[in-house]
Amino acid sequence: MSALFQFASMVDGMVQKPSLDATHGIFSSDNRLGVPGTLHRISAMQDRQGGIYGLTYRVGWYVPGAALLLADVLSAMKASLDPHSGADRPQSLLLLGPPGVGKMTLLQDIAFLLSSPPEQGGLGLAVVIVDTSNEIAGDSDECHPCIGHARRMMVPSRDQQAQVLVEAVQNHNPQVIIVDEIGTKQEVAAARTIAQRGVLLVGTAHGNNLNTLLRDPELRPLVGGVEAVTLGDHEANISNAGHRWQVHFDVGECVDIMLQSQSLSAASSSQLLRRLDSAAVWKQQLQQQQQPN
Repeated sequence: MSALFQFASMVDGMVQKPSLDATHGIFSSDNRLGVPGTLHRISAMQDRQGGIYGLTYRVGWYVPGAALLLADVLSAMKASLDPHSGADRPQSLLLLGPPGVGKMTLLQDIAFLLSSPPEQGGLGLAVVIVDTSNEIAGDSDECHPCIGHARRMMVPSRDQQAQVLVEAVQNHNPQVIIVDEIGTKQEVAAARTIAQRGVLLVGTAHGNNLNTLLRDPELRPLVGGVEAVTLGDHEANISNAGHRWQVHFDVGECVDIMLQSQSLSAASSSQLLRRLDSAAVWKQQLQQQQQPN
């Protein structure tokens, strides 16, 4: 039996607490552990002495085609890399939503679409994933196939994510950086550095909408120069079983409108996207966009 399943043993019908030696070094600094060869995650609850008394299992599934609804957004992001496109800077993408709405699932398929070659329906970009908890590409030296041709950089500990983000740009010549859970001002500063260096950034942050992001003093700088996609908002959950996303193509315009206490429905750059029953329609549109004129 592997050490993973030796945390607790049954003795006369009672759960015996594992020793610290049995669990030392198994979990990362953020008390998370990936299951090798899968996208699953186990999170530990520890007592004051560092002993483990509870586990939370998260079952991760790859959903092919989850990001096809954003095919036109991703294509526009690629086009913004062209210095003759007229864009002030490459357009990045920020996914907002509370835990459990599918940000990670969406990130995985975005990595697949951005990194896969055009003959496989992708955009053929050089993608590097900064995978802090090894949840995007799996907890193994060999990445899960869900990320396509993207490369993955592991992060030794959660507090080093910002440092690895900058290292990825400096050392590995990516066109796209993908990262999950931007949550500190150091990571926000690293994200802005990436954008200023002409690299596309795709990241996630916790928050129900742009308004909650504006109220967070550490995350507020993220609204400069990114597009935002709000996942799992209350209205969408009620009206369309979570299959409706609000996309803000011009974050600056949306922020100005909110600061004027107006409804975002007045923003010309906001759009509701509905997930179609068949992803094949979006694949066809993506392939058509890649055809030379």
